[in-house]
Amino acid sequence: MRPSRIAAFFFLSVAPLVALAPLSAFARTLDYPDGVNVMASYFGRDRGNLPIGWDLMRRFPNIGTVRIEIEPDEGVALSTMQAWIRGASASGCRVIVTHHCYKDNGSDDPEAVQKAARWWRENYAELAKAGPFAINLINEWGSHDLTAEAFAAAYNRALPVIREFYDGPVIVDIPGWAQETVTAAKASPLIKDDNIVFSIHIYSSNYVVNGPHHWMQPQDLVEFAKVGRPVMIGEFGGMREGGADWRALVAQAKALGWTVLAWAWNGDGEGMNMVWPQWGDNPAPEAYWPSPYFGDVYAFLGESVRPQLSLSVGGSGITLGSEASLFTYAVHSTGGWSVSTEPGADWIEWMNPSQGWGDSQVTFSVRENPSKEGRSAVVTVRCAGIVRKFTIHQNRAEAK
Repeated sequence: MRPSRIAAFFFLSVAPLVALAPLSAFARTLDYPDGVNVMASYFGRDRGNLPIGWDLMRRFPNIGTVRIEIEPDEGVALSTMQAWIRGASASGCRVIVTHHCYKDNGSDDPEAVQKAARWWRENYAELAKAGPFAINLINEWGSHDLTAEAFAAAYNRALPVIREFYDGPVIVDIPGWAQETVTAAKASPLIKDDNIVFSIHIYSSNYVVNGPHHWMQPQDLVEFAKVGRPVMIGEFGGMREGGADWRALVAQAKALGWTVLAWAWNGDGEGMNMVWPQWGDNPAPEAYWPSPYFGDVYAFLGESVRPQLSLSVGGSGITLGSEASLFTYAVHSTGGWSVSTEPGADWIEWMNPSQGWGDSQVTFSVRENPSKEGRSAVVTVRCAGIVRKFTIHQNRAEAK
């Protein structure tokens, strides 16, 4: 037996329903295409020396930039760092390399910025042999409480060190874990270097303490576009808790013409990984495939087709007889998807596959219903922020 194949098509865009300010005369950005972040430094016995998945990345044309985070305190070999740069360049991507020391994230110690600058002076020449890249001086330095004057002073000490060997654009994460737009705007005229690009990181947890004192809003980006320097979104992701509408914020950044980089291709410890397996689970897989999270962020890169999801089920669900058997339904999507059942559906023994990419047949098994009562279970399918639900109902046992 099999359920009806009548298709019920539902399309929903992930684009937020907000009024977006258009490209401003003030808005400038790094002249790089949109892309992704890679954080491999924390994984594998030979730190970071693992398959990145460049072949899979090449299949997605809207990934044009790779921001590579290097943790210098994890014992990553210089040859491994070079391999990352070489791999990204060979994939046709522009490259940004970031000094990322997790102990210095949110730090207000100016010595952390100086230490990063010295690391760049010691390693830039060798890294550059693997291919050209832009320097992101240090990841997320500065707390929400850091003053504009202290922020500018730290960079005014560190940037001259960088200029001893590098004359390209230096990407500067704004303070407050790259969230404090008002502080950065006040610091901008105090920073002497004319070739910097401010970088904002966008998550639901974004909060602007100085100035408006609220969850970050699209208008905060519009105001920051007036800073008179290029701005980009160095990271954005969608799985943290908070009151900021990350989709609306990224959509506003896109409307301003800014380069945006999704977090993360792989290497995030909170599950925000665009490919599976996650390195935290398996640092040396034989192959990768897009995760359900992939479509949620890829939708904002380049001129992506907006995600779509539909299910081929009869009406609003599937009705089965009481006997045990195998059944199928179809998932049609333009991105990664996952399937789950709500509690109380243990009579549905399994669904295979439980996640995938694009169109697929999902097979499921049910136990025989010996009861004189029918039973129902809700199945949820998720893709790039789109949620579809349908009911599987199994009729009661026939009287004999």
